[in-house]
Amino acid sequence: VGAAEFVALALVATGPRPGRARLVRITALHVANEAVVERFDATLDPHLRVPRYVAARAGLDAPVLDGQPGLADVLDDLLRFLGDSPILAQDAQLTWAFVQAEARRHERALVQPLLIDINDLASSCLQLKAKPTLAVIAAQLGISTGHITRVDEEARVLALAGSRILQLGNVPTA
Repeated sequence: VGAAEFVALALVATGPRPGRARLVRITALHVANEAVVERFDATLDPHLRVPRYVAARAGLDAPVLDGQPGLADVLDDLLRFLGDSPILAQDAQLTWAFVQAEARRHERALVQPLLIDINDLASSCLQLKAKPTLAVIAAQLGISTGHITRVDEEARVLALAGSRILQLGNVPTA
């Protein structure tokens, strides 16, 4: 990842499976040299019933989603924002699978970028005393967290944690 430039990506979907669920909120932070240089945040109308816990994770009341843009309305902006940057996320493969599934629904094929899973990265670079979770990683790195169950806070913590781990310089090469 060289100059520690990446996109921290967090999202909320209506369910656990990319093939069936729809995205409700996407927060992405472009990080360069340990600073957030650009932010993408979209709240989406999934045109499906949204469970209360999903709306809470998105930081919204479910009725607020009615009238929000659909993914088709923001997909080009999201793809421009992501560019060809590496994507850092929790369970990066699954996170990207949600983005891919939504793009496929709109007849778009995506090239998979370099995916960096924060839990794998932390496991290989930090001496964790517990199973890696974003909260455990943040605590190990001295990052204070708010409501890490909210997607915007998850993206913020991902950006900080990714930057700090990459700054350590002992990242194994793929």
